[in-house]
Amino acid sequence: MSTRRGPKREHQVRALFERAGWYVMRSAGSHGPVDILALSAGHDPCMVQVKSSVRSALAGFGPRDRAELREVAQRSGATPLLCWWPPDRQPPRWYYVAESGIEVTESPV
Repeated sequence: MSTRRGPKREHQVRALFERAGWYVMRSAGSHGPVDILALSAGHDPCMVQVKSSVRSALAGFGPRDRAELREVAQRSGATPLLCWWPPDRQPPRWYYVAESGIEVTESPV
């Protein structure tokens, strides 16, 4: 993944949530399980890992990473999401990170 493309996509995902009225925090350069934390009254909190790989949604987001995101989200009462937004694709694709794998889901915003 391009070191520029990743943060750019994180900012774009943040903007999607903010335009929909969500309060959003971005974990810049953390290399942790959560890139974006989004909160909105009346909605479950969302913990989002953003990927912009050309290869696939799971490139660079292996089983250990998915388990870590699920665990943090579960402890926090949040929904664990993967947003895959490769450079040649509009709009982004959203996935729920389930124990059984990733499941296509609707955009939360």
